[in-house]
Amino acid sequence: MYKTKLQELCHKRKWGLPRYSAMKDGPDHIPSFKASVHVNGVIFTSSSTSSSLKEAKNKAAMVAFLSFCSGSSIQTSEQDTKEQIRAVKPQGSSIPAQSSVIIDGE
Repeated sequence: MYKTKLQELCHKRKWGLPRYSAMKDGPDHIPSFKASVHVNGVIFTSSSTSSSLKEAKNKAAMVAFLSFCSGSSIQTSEQDTKEQIRAVKPQGSSIPAQSSVIIDGE
C-alpha cells in the first residue's frame, strides 16, 4: 500500500509523518470519499472519489509518493496511472454543506 511507502519515504528523508484528511459525501448507504495528505508542507489529493475511506487515503498517499519519487522507476497499475496528480500549498477551502469532513493524524 502507498500509505506505508509514503511513511517509509518520510522517515528516510527525516520529515514528519503524513497527515490525512478526508471528506465524505453522499448518503450513508453509498458514500463517496476524497482524501488529502499533508507531507512536508505540501498537500496532495487525487482527482477521483473512492467508495471507502481506506481506498481514498491510499490514493492520496499514492499521489504524494509518486510525486516525490517521479525520477524513480516505479511500477503502477493501470488504475494508478489514471490518477491525476495535484499538489497545492496548504490553504483554506470551502466544503459543500452536504459533505462531512473526517480528519485524523494517521
